[in-house]
Amino acid sequence: GLFRIDYLGPGYQTDIYQYDNSVVEGIAGEKVDFYNKKTYCLEEGSVLFMHANKDIHTQIPPKSLSISLNILKTSNMSRGQYIFDLKKREIARVVDEEVIPSLLKVASYFGDENTIDILDDTLKKAKNVSDEARLKCYQAITGRLNKDFCL
Repeated sequence: GLFRIDYLGPGYQTDIYQYDNSVVEGIAGEKVDFYNKKTYCLEEGSVLFMHANKDIHTQIPPKSLSISLNILKTSNMSRGQYIFDLKKREIARVVDEEVIPSLLKVASYFGDENTIDILDDTLKKAKNVSDEARLKCYQAITGRLNKDFCL
C-alpha cells in the first residue's frame, strides 16, 4: 500500500477509484472497469492510505507550495503498477517496464561492487530486460571501479 502524508502547505486533491486487479492482465491499452470514486483533500498533518493493486489515484496540483511524503510498501506486491487513462478507462502504461531501465541507468553512473550483487538479485525477477542492457550497466560500473577491467 501507499501512505501519503501532507507535511506542509494546503496539500492537493486526489480522486481515488477502485478496480479489480484479479481480472487485469496488465498490458498497455487494456480496458479496466473503475468504481467507487471518492475525492479527498490532503491537508497539513493528514494521512491518506491507498491499497496497492486495488486503488487508482489522481493528483490534482495544490493551490500553493506543498510538501507531501509518500511511503510505499513494496513487499508482497503481487502485481505491477500502472498509469491509467481515466477518460479511455484503460491502462496507458506499465510502470514496471520503465523502472528497470531507469534503475540500470542510475546504477551505471553511481553503482559500486555491491551494486552488481543487488542488480543481479533484482534483475532475476525482472521481465523485459535485455542482456545487452545488463551488460552495458555492468561494464560501466566495473570500468569505473577498475580502469584496466574490460568485458
